[in-house]
Amino acid sequence: MLINEVMSSIDSWDHPMAEDDLGTFSDWIELYNNGDQPQNIYGCYLSDNEAHTGRWLIPNLSIAPHSFLLVRASNHNRQQYNQTLHTNFAISSAGEPIYLVAPDGTVLDFVAEQAIPTDHSLARIPDGSDNWVISNNPSPIAPNLGIMPPQDVQIVHEEGVLRLSWQAEIPNARYQVYAADSPQAEIWQLILSTSESYAEFDTAELGDRQFFMIRVLLDD
Repeated sequence: MLINEVMSSIDSWDHPMAEDDLGTFSDWIELYNNGDQPQNIYGCYLSDNEAHTGRWLIPNLSIAPHSFLLVRASNHNRQQYNQTLHTNFAISSAGEPIYLVAPDGTVLDFVAEQAIPTDHSLARIPDGSDNWVISNNPSPIAPNLGIMPPQDVQIVHEEGVLRLSWQAEIPNARYQVYAADSPQAEIWQLILSTSESYAEFDTAELGDRQFFMIRVLLDD
C-alpha cells in the first residue's frame, strides 16, 4: 500500500473532482494498492506530523488490487467508510511530509516535504513506482498519466519558414519535436529538442514532413 499522489492547492483546476462533497477545493491524498491481493487498511493512519504519526485513523475498508482510494485532506475529520473521507489536517502547498502508518506504528510509506505548485500534483509515474513527478495533469482515483500535452499548437508558414508554437505550463520541461509526412506514419523523425515553446524550421529542409508531434520530457 502506497501514497500515490498528493494535491495541496487548487485554484482553477478544471476537473469533476476539483470540488469535494462539501463544495470546497480541498487538498487530497491518493492511496494505491500496488499488490495482487485486496488489502484491508483498517487501523492504519495518515499524518503530516512525524511526532504524531497516528493523527488520522483510516476506517475499516479494503482496497482492491491495483486500485485507488482518495482521502480529502480538509480538516473536516470524517471517517465513515460509506462517505467521502476527510482527514483532520490539510496539506501545506509550501511542502510538508505525508505519512502512511501501520496499526503498530510502522511507517508503510512516506512522502518527503516538497512544494507543489497550485493546480499541480505530486505523483508517482507510473503508479506505484519510485519516480515522483510534479504533474500538471492530476488524476485522482485514476492512473497517473503525467503531464498534459501542449495546448493551442499553432503552425504558421511564411516565406520559406515554418513557425511552430505551443502553450505548456510545465516546470523544468523539455520538448522534442518530431515530424512525418503522414499522421499515420510509422517513422517520426526527431527534428528538435528545446526548452522553449517555440520552434522555427526551413520548409525546404522539412520537405514533405508537414505533420508534427511534440513530446514532453521532464528534466531531472
